[in-house]
Amino acid sequence: MLLDTCVIIGYLRGKPNAVVFLESLNTVPAITTATVAELYLGVRGTRELQF
Repeated sequence: MLLDTCVIIGYLRGKPNAVVFLESLNTVPAITTATVAELYLGVRGTRELQF
């Protein structure tokens, strides 16, 4: 199962639908490098990422 960024964000924020969905999976989920990049860019907040 390939996860979208919005599902991961929902899970991290404790959204009930996302939590139930992910915890009910019978397979190990996967994410793309694009999703990883979106997550990193989304957590920048007030501080820029330093590469």
